Amino acid sequence: MTTNQQQTSEHPVHIHFLLDRSGSMAAMAPDVIGGFNGFLRNQQAHPGFGRMTLVQFDSGDPFEVLTDGLALPHVRSLSGRTFQPRGGTPLWDAVGELIIRASVRAEMRRAMGKRAEETVVAVYTDGEENQSARFDGHSIRRLIEAKKEQGWTFVFLGAGLDAYAEGGRIGVGVGSTQSFAPDGHGARLAFSELDHHMSNFRAAGPAARQALKGDFFADHGKVAEADRRRRYEP
Repeated sequence: MTTNQQQTSEHPVHIHFLLDRSGSMAAMAPDVIGGFNGFLRNQQAHPGFGRMTLVQFDSGDPFEVLTDGLALPHVRSLSGRTFQPRGGTPLWDAVGELIIRASVRAEMRRAMGKRAEETVVAVYTDGEENQSARFDGHSIRRLIEAKKEQGWTFVFLGAGLDAYAEGGRIGVGVGSTQSFAPDGHGARLAFSELDHHMSNFRAAGPAARQALKGDFFADHGKVAEADRRRRYEP
């Protein structure tokens, strides 16, 4: 084992994945399922230990936990039974609840003397916030900024140009936000991009990881965004 591998293994990555299940995702549901499953398979095959928490949300169930802190090999794929788009988009409430739950987990691990995890929060959505009751954009931004100061990484993948407005509103930087085309091809390409950059992040040493925290999509451009621009912008 190299020195770099030893360093990265000290803080295994825990991917907290927040998936929009609102009704507007229905048209690209098969591609979301396929894209997520491809991302999961590749992360399971990646060397090194990692965990995932998978949560999906809509106005009918604003925080459904499908996977809670499982080692990656034990995370189950999505299917048409587990991913059924419906309802509105309580995005801020879902993000806020996820951050609170992840914070409680981190505190419990610290109290039990367990090693710290590298926390990555990845949000995948196709629409704007429209149903939250507990949190607003300002409160989510404060939460995210506080957690970034503690070393957390936030990634925002959103369909269409509004991804930057939505991500920026809650404190996710431009370098860690990527828009994708609002169709099946764009949905799959966004997962492919996330897979590539997540693999780089997990393989990186401490200094490289630190740089990627604020510029997650740094290394080879934003392929999903370039595809959206090519096909949807005049």
